[in-house]
Order: sequence, then structure tokens, then C-alpha cells
Amino acid sequence: MKAWKHLLAAVVLTVGWAGTAAAQSSTDPALLDAVTQAFEKSRAVASLHIERQSITEIAGAEFSLTQRETASFDAAQGADGWNLAGKQTTTAAVQGAEVTSTTETVILDGVVYLRLTGQGAGFPGAGGQNAPSQPEGWFQVEQPQAGQETPPGLGRGGGMASANSALGMLLLPVSADSTLAIKELASDTINGQAMRVFQVTVDPQAVLDAGFGGLLNAGVGLFGRQLNAAPNAEPPSAPPATPGAEGGFQGAPMMANPENIQITFAVYIGQDDGYIHRIYSVVSSLSDAAPGQVTATSITDFSAFGAPVNITAPEIGS
Repeated sequence: MKAWKHLLAAVVLTVGWAGTAAAQSSTDPALLDAVTQAFEKSRAVASLHIERQSITEIAGAEFSLTQRETASFDAAQGADGWNLAGKQTTTAAVQGAEVTSTTETVILDGVVYLRLTGQGAGFPGAGGQNAPSQPEGWFQVEQPQAGQETPPGLGRGGGMASANSALGMLLLPVSADSTLAIKELASDTINGQAMRVFQVTVDPQAVLDAGFGGLLNAGVGLFGRQLNAAPNAEPPSAPPATPGAEGGFQGAPMMANPENIQITFAVYIGQDDGYIHRIYSVVSSLSDAAPGQVTATSITDFSAFGAPVNITAPEIGS
């Protein structure tokens, strides 16, 4: 718990509700070029390693929700997009009950494999006769088509199993048209390497228009199968999201009103290599669908750019 308190206490980003129009400001072209080039270069790399910590909180609702996540992935460019291998551990707390689940993921040539552990355990009422069955060991995911329900037992993983979930904020459309404000902060170091640090605020409408509404779904992971098992808690479910033609998440996000969303992040760019080594983001949203304010804070570190990565299909059932 101390680590998460430290994560929140370390936030240097200021998130307010000035509104999109008020946030509009002139941006220094030189600073913007440095950031956009770093995003383009990092997304074009053959492979990279991803480490993420995040915490999502809903405050002001009839019930409070908190979700903490840690994730570690290796990603490599393949013939059918990004291949991926790694795992994510999620701890969600609601109404005094807590559940921890782990999702291991392998994506290879467009085929998704998952192994789930711990989902549904920990909440009163979980594991009853009506509880969805959970696959044993590794299984191949049949991604649902539009209008189809997520296969039983998959929770949030089945509908959103994509390398884009791991790449996260690295996919943000950062450009002159989408950037509301940018400034350079004091330089820093990561693992002894000097970093230029920029604070950026982007237009949520531009993110939605680019097909990356899934990146704005702060708190959607809280509304998965494990929380539905808790009595007297019936949070709204989010519609399924499917990868779009450009790799974005298509569909209507649960919190898709851009006037109620603010996205601010600090990006750490290596002075020598020009890659993005860290994105420290705060996504804050007000929503009628989930009354109260939702704040998602995450730190994602990127490393091992271009290093050899060997991703293989797991043995089904193991």
C-alpha cells in the first residue's frame, strides 16, 4: 500500500476542470516537434519492454471503487501488428471487499492466448452456482464480434485482449492539432540516463476522433466480472471495444464526453537516444454513467528498445 501512496504523492501534473476551450493555448513548435518525433520513433521500434503501475479511483459515487494494477510485457512488431507476452495483476476494492486477479497474455500473429488466475475470489457471493466458469490453464481467445457477448469467464480480458492495452499512452495522437498545452519541465534521469521532461495536455476529442477512446476509459476495468459478483453493487457495464482499422479501440466508451475528460501527462525522452522512456499520465473524468469523479494515474516505463524478443504460443491447458 505504501507504494501506491507514494505513486499518488509523487504526481507533479496539475489536473483541473478549466474545460477544453479554456485550456487552449499556444504551443511552442520546437517543444511539440521534440515530443511528436519521440512518439513516432518509439512506436516504430522493432521491440520494447513495458512496465506499468496504475491506480484508478472513483470518488463521490454511492460506493467507492479503487483498482490498482501492475503489468509487465515484452512487445515486438510482427506481420499482423504487435506480438506481446506478459502479465497484469489487478487488485480491486469495493464496499470493503477486495479481489486480486492475474491475467497472463500472449498475442502471436493476431492470435490471443490468456491464462486467468484469481478472478472472482475474495468477494462475498463469488464462486456460487451462478458464477461464470473460468477456463483452466492457457486458452485461445475467440474475440467476440460486434453485438456478441464476451465468452463466459473472460471478464474484461476477452473483450479487450490487445497489444494496444499494453502500449497504452504510447498510442496517444500527439500533434499540433491535438495538443492543447505543452511545456518543458526540469530534466531528470532514469537508470542514469539523462531525460528531457515535457508536460503535455491533449484534446480528448482528438483522441476519440482518432479511434483511441479505449484509452479514456478510466475505471472501466472496475466494472468487470469480479465486481459483478459483489452483492448490492451493480455498476454499469461498458460496451465491448474492438481493435479498429488503425489499431485504435473503436466503439462508444462509457466515458466519452470530451467536455468531462482531461488528459495530462509527463513524457520522459532520452537526451541521447530520443526514445520515450516513461509516460506519467493522469486521466480525470466526470461521468453520468458512473456518478462521481474518476481519476486514473499511471506510470509506464519503456526500455529494451530493439532488443531481441522471442514470443511463442503457450501450450493450451497448461
